[in-house]
Amino acid sequence: MCATHPIVPNRYRGTTTYHKVFCRLIQAALARQPIHYEDVATIMNLQGRGQHMAKETGHILGEISEDEHNQDRPSPMLSAVVVQKTGKKKGIPGDGFFVLAVNLGKLGSNATDQGKRQFWENELQETYRQWA
Repeated sequence: MCATHPIVPNRYRGTTTYHKVFCRLIQAALARQPIHYEDVATIMNLQGRGQHMAKETGHILGEISEDEHNQDRPSPMLSAVVVQKTGKKKGIPGDGFFVLAVNLGKLGSNATDQGKRQFWENELQETYRQWA
């Protein structure tokens, strides 16, 4: 992985919003409490729900996870603490989390739904351990 060629294009890196979301993820990890995408959207001053909110929250979380991965600190994906509030995937991250994990070489591209869930659960527990 080369920092000059990010997987997730630069949009929020270096902004106050990036740092606020990053700090909130750390607070969630320290508290051992997942947060919802809507919580991230609130920090980002995004209104409502839907595709735009999902795209933007996913983007900033991708930037943060990629940056942490590239800096080798700590090893799990910090965005593992962010989960869906409703729907059939309630309580787990959105699909973008798993796509990024594949792109970072942390998850096999042929992982089953059960394999993805196990990967996320391991990342979440390791995130809690690392930030404890």
